[in-house]
Formats: sequence, structure tokens, C-alpha cells
Amino acid sequence: MLPDCIDDMQKRLVRNTFNHIDLKSLRSQRPIAFHVHTLSQNTDRELQRVRTAFAAHWGWLKRMMRMREKIDMEWPNQAFSSMIENPYDVPEFLPGIIIHKQNWFLSISKYGEDNPRFYAIGDTESSMGVYKIVYVLQVLQNWAKTEYWDWMRKLLVLWPLDRDGRIR
Repeated sequence: MLPDCIDDMQKRLVRNTFNHIDLKSLRSQRPIAFHVHTLSQNTDRELQRVRTAFAAHWGWLKRMMRMREKIDMEWPNQAFSSMIENPYDVPEFLPGIIIHKQNWFLSISKYGEDNPRFYAIGDTESSMGVYKIVYVLQVLQNWAKTEYWDWMRKLLVLWPLDRDGRIR
């Protein structure tokens, strides 16, 4: 049922892309949960790319929530609103990975904050640094499965309309 909801959503979204980045290779059944950026230089311009990616991601999530809220106002769905405490809230934060030379950083963006926070997580110059990177990637994978994808599933699973605006 969820793949049908995503297919339906793709038909409603700009360029039929169920993601905040418009790339044909990303047209799949799962949205991007977090970004990985490689920075050739540690400059403000490079970091602006990271901020732009977060802004696009937050914007896409808010558009999804507005679409859901609009439909729920027109066709109330008690099951959805009882499913989660605040049904029109975006996730608490979005993570990302930044790679600059041998150094890896975790970036955390909170909705409404202009600048993400950056935390060093490891480097590729030592075994311990690589171990730390792998560990953080595993934590992010778990977050994507248990937090982000679960949030997305709750948003979509009871999507009440098909692509023609009819109640399913």
C-alpha cells in the first residue's frame, strides 16, 4: 500500500519526484533521509551548498505536511490524527555528513535555524578514525529507518486520496 501512496504523491509533486532533489536517478520508493557532501575547500561558499541542501529538504517536508493538512481539513481522517501526537510537525532535525579531505563531520539542522551545527566524527588517516565514521554511519542508518522513514510512513500510510482526488 505504501508504494501506491508514494506513486500517487509523485504524480502530485513538481517533476514527479518524491524527493527534494530533482534527479531522475533518485526517483524511487524512498526519499533521501540525509545528505553526504564532499567539500573540496572549507569555505563559506562550500558550506552554503550544505545550508541550501538542508533548506530544500526542510521545504519539501513542509510542502508534504501542508498537502496532508489541506487534505485532512477537507476530508477529516480521525485515524491519522490519532496515530501521532502532532500530525503536522516535521522531524526534530535532519542530519548530514560532510567530508573535507580526510576529515568527516556530522551536520545537524533543526527546523527554523539558519545554520546547521557541525561535529567532527572521524578521519580516514587512522583505524580508529575509520571505526568512528562507520559507527556514525550505522547510527544514521538506524535513524533513517526508525525515525525518518517511520515519520514518512505515518504521513503517507493513510493518505486519503488517489491521484484524481477521489477518496481511496
